[in-house]
Amino acid sequence: MLGPQVCKYLCFSSALHPEHFVNHGHCFNSDSFYASLIDNSTHKRHLDQIHNQLVISGLQHNGFLMTKVVNGSSNLGQICYARKLFDEFCYPDVFMWNAIIRSYSRNMFRDTVEMYRWMRWIGVHPDGFTFPHVLTACTELLDFGLSCEIHEQIIRYRFGSDVFVQNGLVSLYAKCGHIGVAKVVFDGLYHRTIVSWTSIISGYPQNEKAVEALRMFGQMRNADVKPDWIALTPNVIMRNAMISGYAKNGHAEEAVHLFRDMISRNIKPDSVTVRSAVLATRWMDDYVSKSKYGSDIFVNTALIDMHAKCGSVEFACRVFDRNSVKDVAMWSAIMIMGYGLHACNHSGLVKEGWELFHCMKDFEIEPCNEHYSCVVDLLGRAVYLGQACAFIMKIPIEPGVSEKGLNKDLGYSVIEINGKLQAFHLGDKSHPLAKEIFNELQRLEGGNKNTENL
Repeated sequence: MLGPQVCKYLCFSSALHPEHFVNHGHCFNSDSFYASLIDNSTHKRHLDQIHNQLVISGLQHNGFLMTKVVNGSSNLGQICYARKLFDEFCYPDVFMWNAIIRSYSRNMFRDTVEMYRWMRWIGVHPDGFTFPHVLTACTELLDFGLSCEIHEQIIRYRFGSDVFVQNGLVSLYAKCGHIGVAKVVFDGLYHRTIVSWTSIISGYPQNEKAVEALRMFGQMRNADVKPDWIALTPNVIMRNAMISGYAKNGHAEEAVHLFRDMISRNIKPDSVTVRSAVLATRWMDDYVSKSKYGSDIFVNTALIDMHAKCGSVEFACRVFDRNSVKDVAMWSAIMIMGYGLHACNHSGLVKEGWELFHCMKDFEIEPCNEHYSCVVDLLGRAVYLGQACAFIMKIPIEPGVSEKGLNKDLGYSVIEINGKLQAFHLGDKSHPLAKEIFNELQRLEGGNKNTENL
């Protein structure tokens, strides 16, 4: 096997011709020579030179080497070049077809399926290396009908017992929302690997069945699974799925118990684990602050959101203040969830929220619709309706703009005018009764502070 430095030299010199490597008394193996060059290529121009030399040497019809070049092109992200080489190759076998299907399966999922269908149409039978790439494409497309079609062909071509193919089917059906079908496939597996278990256990929380995920996890630990198979990464993935499932389905105690169990077993959590557990309990705050995720902006935003939803604005502010880097999502969490939801319970929050809003531009964060809406809500909950009206009239952006990264659409309020309910959006001056609406808001502020009609 040739080293990378040697290959780099060869790709830019006349020494590329194999005759320079003929050793007296030894037969030259052109397949090994060119395969080493292809494997160590780091740029398309390297593959161009190798391909040109293959043509000069009369090896352009060598299926093994040309398949290597197509795979090498795919690895470098040169999908068009890979397709060009494929189209120029006469009578591609299943290995060449697998190479081009693999190329497309990375992000061109419809093309992956079309190439697979074309392969079958011209009479080339798929093998055990074809289907995993096709199943990857089906998973990304979330096409249940197509998935069933491919599953039928897997059985027809007698790969129904291939563990790699079957693992792909389990994951596919789970992600398509058909966890029952995924379980049927899983139950039919004669040989279950850690990937098999990971696929089914991860699938249950995706389908809002967190308790079932834990039950399956217990079954896996009781099954005859070799300890050295339970690698760190699949174990973390499974626990992430279960912790997230518990937290999102209201089982906070179970989520925390599983997270603590994970720590006690010296299984290091990743950012996804911590963010999922944060949803469940404030106990995570202390852990996060002392861990390497103490400055992780995504984890801390989840903490702020969690504290705010639990009614603890003080704790949310602590997390916010200790972060030196704050993005728009974090500002939104502290503004909308922190102050916007709890101003009616504490008059001091109105002033703090107001000051926080005006600090955003100091940090070069441009307020969006949700932030303006939060301020209006903040003032409205405290029944400062005159200030709310004045603020609405000065909003510099158009209502209804969809901002990336925020989950909440612009809300609206309802007010009764002359016995009829009128709905109006934040900053909406186009309403035919806009003048009457604002007059009524001002009247309400001047009278009693009953906001039941708002």
